[in-house]
Amino acid sequence: MKQQRFGILLIEKLLFLTFAFSGFSAYAQTAEKETLEQGEPLQPSSREVGTMLSGYNSPARIDVHGPLDFSLTGSFLYWQSKLEGLDLGNYSYTTPPQADGHVLEGNFDFNPGFKVAFALHSTFDNWSLYGEFTWVRANNKTHYTLPSNVNPIAIWNSSSPLAFHHVHSRWIHQNNIVDIDLGRAYYVGKNLTFFPFIGTRGYWIDQKFGVKYFVSSTSSAASFSSQDSWAAGARLGVQTFWLLGKGLRVEGNAAGSLVYQKFHTKFRDWDIATQILDRLKRSSSQITPNLEGALGMGWGSYFSRKEWHLDLLALCEFHCFWKQNSMRSLLDQFITRAAGPIDLTYQGLTLTIRLDF
Repeated sequence: MKQQRFGILLIEKLLFLTFAFSGFSAYAQTAEKETLEQGEPLQPSSREVGTMLSGYNSPARIDVHGPLDFSLTGSFLYWQSKLEGLDLGNYSYTTPPQADGHVLEGNFDFNPGFKVAFALHSTFDNWSLYGEFTWVRANNKTHYTLPSNVNPIAIWNSSSPLAFHHVHSRWIHQNNIVDIDLGRAYYVGKNLTFFPFIGTRGYWIDQKFGVKYFVSSTSSAASFSSQDSWAAGARLGVQTFWLLGKGLRVEGNAAGSLVYQKFHTKFRDWDIATQILDRLKRSSSQITPNLEGALGMGWGSYFSRKEWHLDLLALCEFHCFWKQNSMRSLLDQFITRAAGPIDLTYQGLTLTIRLDF
């Protein structure tokens, strides 16, 4: 009798555990289905809100009081703009002792500029919409006086040979950049936040380059080039905030763009007798990659009972625009002088103040 009772009790326990496990599995599947559909917006579970946290990154944007938050940003730029392919010429020594030749490179100074931005931060999944305008200008001059015992070669003039002893150039550069981005800031750790974004970029670049080669005190040869272009395309990037406490942070950003760019380029040069030698013109287009990166330190804090937030930021920025010297490529096409890389780069300091309200 005891063995029969023990067997019956054992069977009852096994059946209870089987039904309990089946019920728990069904509940878990139902809860997962209610809270997470991979690749779809998350829906909070009515049974257990906490189950969302494993699949939902907590928002990390600046959140002042109000259903809609706005921010205004102003930045001072002190950047060096550099366009490759603006070498004026070169020379080699003709009499002993033989010395190394010299390339007459262009001079590229640091110049001031600015950025302004406006942003809307919504409660719809804490998305943020940014619009930013960047104003970059450069006006650089280059002068060289050559030694007497050299054989010079001029790049920006088709007079051959051109025995110049002094050369002067001026490069004027203007770039207006408009970026519109949509992103969401979120925590990926206690002290690390990401702000990935996707958007669009457009810019308008105007460039002028003039060179004058002095053959004597009374005669010279010269050239003038101009380039106008516009571009539009897609942009993708991420901002990272490494939070140190007390409002301090280390910020590192990276972004890339792929744009369609249209060029209109002109070139003219004159000989010693001031007669026009060449008059060239070309329209062209290309797909242009842009890359940008930044690293720096920032500080921010709420004030007036979280009605406002002030942020200060200092960054070292780097930008690269591929194949931007169509003036040199036009010259090379007709005069056959290889230029090598002809990219446009920016580097320098950016000081930013931002106000959220």
